[in-house]
Amino acid sequence: MDTDTQPTIYRGGRETERIRFQATVYFIVSIAVIGAIMMTLTSSPTAKGASFLWLPAALQLMAGVWLGPWLGFIAGGLGAYLAGILAYGGWGLVDIIMNPVAGGFANSLLPAVLFRFLGVDPDVRTHSFRGE
Repeated sequence: MDTDTQPTIYRGGRETERIRFQATVYFIVSIAVIGAIMMTLTSSPTAKGASFLWLPAALQLMAGVWLGPWLGFIAGGLGAYLAGILAYGGWGLVDIIMNPVAGGFANSLLPAVLFRFLGVDPDVRTHSFRGE
């Protein structure tokens, strides 16, 4: 097979770990920013920070499934906590408990564990070949 038509394959070791770390930071920032916007725009007037529409749940799920249970838990929980801080200054004990449980455990860690338990392969395999 010609080298121009071979798909790109990442090397293992440090490069893979660097990519996983960068993806974790990306998910934390994305969840925090989109979550802060959603909390600001769609917040319940009676419950501080309770958003009627929580779009970062999709990012939390992807973080858990693609990054694994623990990095997904960190990205989902920390991202949701930072969203609360950005939206309304949520430093309270309720925020410290609620965000890791809802964002980290329920939306990130649990789907990652279930994907592995059920044998679902979340790997997104794409190959691009020149000349096809």
